[in-house]
Amino acid sequence: ASGGRPLSALGYWLLHSTGLITAACLDTRKLVRFLHAVEGCYHPENRYHNSTHAADVLQTVHACVMRGGLRPGYADPLSHLALYLAAIVHD
Repeated sequence: ASGGRPLSALGYWLLHSTGLITAACLDTRKLVRFLHAVEGCYHPENRYHNSTHAADVLQTVHACVMRGGLRPGYADPLSHLALYLAAIVHD
């Protein structure tokens, strides 16, 4: 479903669906290039620290942020964006 790019697909979708692309005035072309570049640094032969793992971490961070009550209300958009970017590049 992600065309072999689980991290890029999920990262873009979450940033778009949460309104962070608009809030941070992100250029979508640059964002896609950034996500692809980061995903390219995760090596598929690594059984654990690969882009699927990074997508899983991103999804877990999203669930914690949304279900944990950080957003909306507590974390501002910049903090929310920082959490997602940290999850995307964490390895």
